[in-house]
Amino acid sequence: MKTLSDTPKTFTFTATLPNFEQAQKAGSALIGYMIGTYDQSAIDITYTGNGNLKAEYISDEDLTENFERITNSLDHLDDYEDDFEDDDMVLKGDLNNYTAMIGSFDTLGDAQAFTENLEDKLTNGNNFIFEQRPDMVVLYVSPQDTIANSTIQKLQEAYREHEAEYEPDTFRLSYHDMRVAQLQSMDKYTLINDIIAYELELLDYADRLLSDEPLPLDSQHGYETVELLGDDVIGLVKKLDTNKELDGIHGYIIGG
Repeated sequence: MKTLSDTPKTFTFTATLPNFEQAQKAGSALIGYMIGTYDQSAIDITYTGNGNLKAEYISDEDLTENFERITNSLDHLDDYEDDFEDDDMVLKGDLNNYTAMIGSFDTLGDAQAFTENLEDKLTNGNNFIFEQRPDMVVLYVSPQDTIANSTIQKLQEAYREHEAEYEPDTFRLSYHDMRVAQLQSMDKYTLINDIIAYELELLDYADRLLSDEPLPLDSQHGYETVELLGDDVIGLVKKLDTNKELDGIHGYIIGG
């Protein structure tokens, strides 16, 4: 994974997709890409209209080219759903070429991060196609004209090495997806009030940390923050954090 420098920059990326659902998929893919690429990722997605997306992110370099490949790939997801045949392990798309399967990933963002971090010699002249299934995303490579078997083998070898080393932040990815669904069902004004409450709490923490005479934080502040987050958030932590990485919340809030 990449590590940001001490002086990263803020960039803005915009895209227009066919509809709001596709824009949401693209937003999730961009977030997954950042999580899969950087040790500490910072990206904020805003949706407007029926398919407009704006991403503000922190990076040492402009990722427009990478993000465009991610959002453009979503225009093809539905084109290939009916053409996949499990027995042949290939996918025939509108390029009139058979496409070799490279591997499967938990999310579209994971698959995109894998392709973006490949060596140039494994990506030049090749199209990557992503098939969204209910429980995974399958990655294929489709050549512009032809592709050597040796290149396919190297891509598959790169995937095996990736699988051997990959330790997905499954809690963070799953929490994001499930929390989005929860927040979308909330009343608009309730959501606005909650966001303002979170901002005030974060301002209080920032002020305590930056003060010339910082005020100490104790367990009481922890309980107050958990109360502010609410039962839905703690319920997701209980359900998704099976490794109990948030051990303080498990030990003192959830109870074991």
